[in-house]
Amino acid sequence: MADTTRLDAELAALEHRGRIAYNDYEAPPRKDWDGLVAAAGAVLKPHQPGRIVVFGPVCKDHEAYPNFSITATEAARVRACPDCTATVYTSCTGCHQSVPLDSCPVRSAISRELAGSKEDGDVPA
Repeated sequence: MADTTRLDAELAALEHRGRIAYNDYEAPPRKDWDGLVAAAGAVLKPHQPGRIVVFGPVCKDHEAYPNFSITATEAARVRACPDCTATVYTSCTGCHQSVPLDSCPVRSAISRELAGSKEDGDVPA
């Protein structure tokens, strides 16, 4: 609990310093930027591209392929095969193997926040 309270306090302080800098038309302190970039990197580190997974039925030509750890070439063949109805995806190493990398909630949350900050163009008051 103490770590959560300390983290919440530090995030609130970062946000406060960012608002002050924004209102004064100045860049936030470099250490704040560096800290936030390092924190995002640390959170994303375990959530990297993992094994290629084949989930579902494949045709007789591709039934010898394993359900995971196939090569990119094999994955492309299954995707291109009109007789294979399997879903082929790259898993997230930080989530369970059943989670596609593009559905990883951690990567999605960070991407959404980064995209929002670019689209908004400003810091809310």
